[in-house]
Amino acid sequence: MNTQLVRRARRRKQKLKERNDRCSFGDGRPVIGSGNRKYELSERVSATPYGGVGPVLDLLRRSGLAALLDEHLHLLHSHRPYHESDHVINLVLNFLCGGTCLDDLSRLRDDSAFLDALGTRRIPDPTTAGDFLRRFGYDDNITLMDVMNLGNQWAWKMAGTAKTNAVLDVDSSILETTGEKKQKMDISYTGKWGFHPLLITEANTGTDICLVNRPGNHTSQQDAAYWIEYAIAAVEEHFGRVYLRGDSAFNLTYKFDEWDSAGIEFCFGCAATQKMQKKAENLPASRWKSLRPGLLKSAGETDKQRRARERNFHNIQAHREHVAEFSYRPTKCSQDYRIIVVRKTLVVSGGQRGLFGALETRYFFYVTNITEQSGTEMVGFIHKRCNHENRIEQLKNGLPALHAPCADFQANQAWMLIGALAHNIKSWLCLMHPEPEVRHQLIATEFKSFFRDFILIPCQILRTGRRIVFRFLGITRAFQDLLDIVRVLHAAPA
Repeated sequence: MNTQLVRRARRRKQKLKERNDRCSFGDGRPVIGSGNRKYELSERVSATPYGGVGPVLDLLRRSGLAALLDEHLHLLHSHRPYHESDHVINLVLNFLCGGTCLDDLSRLRDDSAFLDALGTRRIPDPTTAGDFLRRFGYDDNITLMDVMNLGNQWAWKMAGTAKTNAVLDVDSSILETTGEKKQKMDISYTGKWGFHPLLITEANTGTDICLVNRPGNHTSQQDAAYWIEYAIAAVEEHFGRVYLRGDSAFNLTYKFDEWDSAGIEFCFGCAATQKMQKKAENLPASRWKSLRPGLLKSAGETDKQRRARERNFHNIQAHREHVAEFSYRPTKCSQDYRIIVVRKTLVVSGGQRGLFGALETRYFFYVTNITEQSGTEMVGFIHKRCNHENRIEQLKNGLPALHAPCADFQANQAWMLIGALAHNIKSWLCLMHPEPEVRHQLIATEFKSFFRDFILIPCQILRTGRRIVFRFLGITRAFQDLLDIVRVLHAAPA
């Protein structure tokens, strides 16, 4: 990494800080809108707002993703001039540069500096990209998913995950569409027409392992066992231990014995049946431990609670939480498993009952074969699963990958997988940061912030000899982190 670039970035950041810290702005007139303006168009110098694609291209080159795509994915009879990798990377860059649909490719196609940054004369237009997506069949999408996981494995190796544990979060989401004739769209249990994709993510590295599109009338657990085992196979050689985590829809009891004998540890939600609730109610008081004591101990009536009471709204608040455990043998299992039960005492108030109304008790159950963690620690482990909902939200509205822009079912599956690949490339870049604490913070960053801090950097592109020079015209708050990542990439073996 050029040390002069680092020094200039620091000076630029210091000047910007001094500029924003000034307390006086002159004569007291409004500061926005003043000054004379003149408009010109440069004849020789061109710039692109997407200077952050440079490190992305370095990452793609180091990971060998383009070669893997061309080696395994065979959809085109001839390459005139585009290869399979060109099409996939073109769509990935569309996602990473803030594109939300195929038509946004025109914006990149008309950016000459962006094309210079890629080292190409042109990229596929929206019509050509749509035709490429329609060439995908079921087997081709599986191949694309396999290639995505080969890239994941490269990133995990670079980040040194062999001594850490893999946590696979499993969940599904209803994808509503306003289309009328999209192939295999159906009505879901929520009454919405669309699809019901399944997503499996490795929680610690933020990488998507499996994304499968399904008709809207599919249940959450339908075919889930097959894809869970696919995800296990993708991670087990690159991590120390493998954990599965999901809600009660993925409580696949007929698989528990098999997973347990294979050394796979799991924790899934359980339905609060009458039988389970009776067992919890019969537990002695000594078995219960306070989880979060005195939730309302210091609470006075807040403004929101006062308004809810005055308007006769129904209000529920947590009052006490306790945790206990007992052994239980599911019907389709040959051995007992550990049941973690959380008892929540709720205050149900509203209307004439005042702030403190009737007390209500609800039970929440989780089945697990994890033995080394206490009940309280297990509840914390379970609650971290909620972050998977944030990742699904990012794939829906951040990129967005969980959309169905095509009429063909497998084409929509390909769109989702390429969007997941773009999301993974964001995680791969973050995993390249040399400092573990910063690495985890960057992985947790929403895509909008990542786009603003890592991609949306004004940059002049110069082509000199055999080099493509990225001359940054501005900096972002994460610019130093980006330079640290580039330094690691340049030191990595090609």
